[in-house]
Amino acid sequence: HHLPKVLRTMKTFAWIKSMAKRTVKLSVRYVSSHRQPPLPLSDYAGQDILTVGSGFMSDICLVEGKHEMPCPFDNCPEQPGQHQVYGYIIITTAAHVVFDDDEAKNTTVEFFYDNPNDRSNVRTARGVKVGAVSVEGDFCEMLCVTHDRQLLNAIEENMHFKEDLSHDRQLFDSIEENFKEDENVPLVRDEVFQDYIRTPLFYIECRKNDDIACPLEG
Repeated sequence: HHLPKVLRTMKTFAWIKSMAKRTVKLSVRYVSSHRQPPLPLSDYAGQDILTVGSGFMSDICLVEGKHEMPCPFDNCPEQPGQHQVYGYIIITTAAHVVFDDDEAKNTTVEFFYDNPNDRSNVRTARGVKVGAVSVEGDFCEMLCVTHDRQLLNAIEENMHFKEDLSHDRQLFDSIEENFKEDENVPLVRDEVFQDYIRTPLFYIECRKNDDIACPLEG
């Protein structure tokens, strides 16, 4: 009953359940000095302030069929010296949560945060940079990396990530088609299902055969 009546279908229910598995917790420890109104927290620009938000996994990076790649962080606190990280993960969130590269680099991503009283299954990754952002659309796609091979294995194997993502897209398209056939719900459709516009640069830099190519090389 929390959804508009037109959305109370089994397809919508299945889509929400699937999206819930990909939902992540974001802890951002810095407010960018470039934040300006109308973004919230612009009064605290340039300060070390913790904010918490959410997002969801929208893709996984495959680099030449391998997950291992050099860690992009200087003086990485996870491990000294040169070492490898295990894959890039794309997180979709709101621009008011993560605004730019400075905030992305200060973001911790928590996966499988299903029970606040039991963190035994929680896995983490670190934000690296923003791939696409729209302040007007309140939309952001952030790249993150993990030092935890088990996390990537869990996403790919246990969650059947690629298959679920394809299925979610089909469900979303099917739900959206129902709106197009109903002249009484155009406003609900616009409010509930925002069409996010990704910048051409992000596609050129990151997209390759609908997978994420390594966007930080070169």
